[in-house]
Amino acid sequence: MNNDIIKVRNLKKHYKTKDGMLKALDGVDLSIKEGEIVGVIGESGCGKSTLAKLIIGLNTPTEGEILYKDKSVEEWLRKDKLKFRRDLQMIFQNPYDVFDSKMKIEEILLSPLKIHKIGQNKNERLDIIRVGLTKAGFKNPDDFLKRYPRELSGGQLQRISIVRSMLLKPNVIIADEPVSMLDVSIRADIINMLIDIRDEMNVSMFYISHDIPTTQFLVQKLVVMYLGRIVEYGPTEMVINNPSHPYTKALISHVGSIDPTHKIDRIKLKGEVPKPIGTGPGCYFESRCYCSLDKCRREYPEFIEIEKDHYISCFNPENRYI
Repeated sequence: MNNDIIKVRNLKKHYKTKDGMLKALDGVDLSIKEGEIVGVIGESGCGKSTLAKLIIGLNTPTEGEILYKDKSVEEWLRKDKLKFRRDLQMIFQNPYDVFDSKMKIEEILLSPLKIHKIGQNKNERLDIIRVGLTKAGFKNPDDFLKRYPRELSGGQLQRISIVRSMLLKPNVIIADEPVSMLDVSIRADIINMLIDIRDEMNVSMFYISHDIPTTQFLVQKLVVMYLGRIVEYGPTEMVINNPSHPYTKALISHVGSIDPTHKIDRIKLKGEVPKPIGTGPGCYFESRCYCSLDKCRREYPEFIEIEKDHYISCFNPENRYI
């Protein structure tokens, strides 16, 4: 039985620039199952946030399709936009940019309930909000409801952002770097909150981050992106413990260890991440790769399965130095 709630097929997002065609996404395929958390990692500019905004319908793809419950996002937005917006919620990187600074938290949280006709009246809606805030660790919800966003810390505001999303009981949450703006000391609280939500409500999540340890703790499937394409994906523990694409190996090599006796051989890549302009026809990573072949400059590699459900896009899976 196929229980994929989100399917992405050959997704592309290209932009015309004065320097040429910028390929923010260039042929991405992935799926998210019901109740599954899929993590996407990669350096800035690899297409993670572009992919998130396309899935939730904030941008339109140049090519390819996105299906939610086997119906295209385009069709959902055309025929039942309100339900689609309720079913798929997004948690953004910076909560201060999301909320209207002139609105009290009470107004911010009441608004989506009114729009989606949840609760019969204001008192009933406030009761729903108080339950959500209490679950999120706010001991005196009424105290916070009367405050403005500027009166709260980043961690408090991000928790309220998550509460606002969960009030609608969505089926899918897109979390775009939800802890990157927060102090390390409170990141674990947000991650644990997301895990509790997944376990209690069976919500599917698409979790975007460049923080590998945090992502490893949360997600079940890990996707690695480079210059608008997926280069490796599979069960999280397999990708972390047996990184097989040279780019993934380089990323993992820079993750620290809590064991002071554990020696890490860090892989230093050549140069900086290039802009995705004029890429191809070969592997997009070839110019920075430490084990590329002549073939890598001419052709883009197809995916190969290196162990069960673990795939990489590479002509040199053993990463032998040539």
